[in-house]
Amino acid sequence: RRPRARGGARGPRHELTLESLSNMAAWLHEQGKHARAEPLYQGVLEARDATLGPEHPATLQAASDLGIVLAAQGKYAEAEPLYRRALEGRKAAFGDDHPDALESLSNLASLLMERQNHSEAEALFRRALQIRTEAHGE
Repeated sequence: RRPRARGGARGPRHELTLESLSNMAAWLHEQGKHARAEPLYQGVLEARDATLGPEHPATLQAASDLGIVLAAQGKYAEAEPLYRRALEGRKAAFGDDHPDALESLSNLASLLMERQNHSEAEALFRRALQIRTEAHGE
């Protein structure tokens, strides 16, 4: 008989497993191994969607992470809906002036700039500046 791990069995959708997968993907991304990080982030997003729901902050972070690694590979069309999802979810959950929402806003603006959508990118950059100015009085 095998001894049980402390805390019970942890499967592929357990939060600690997903955190470890996300950490491994982040490490691969930082090493420039974006293609190897992508399926790990994809798996984390799918599992968090199923277990936590699409609007949970950890799920929104997973969507953002996958978008970032896709954008790093030049897969802008695939990254854009993930960036939009993270932005809208974070705005709804935390408000426009929350740091996570502002990060998503800036990520989307930068991606739109890369996609040559300068008018929308400029509007989003201006919105981020406005929010920061209003929130911090700068």
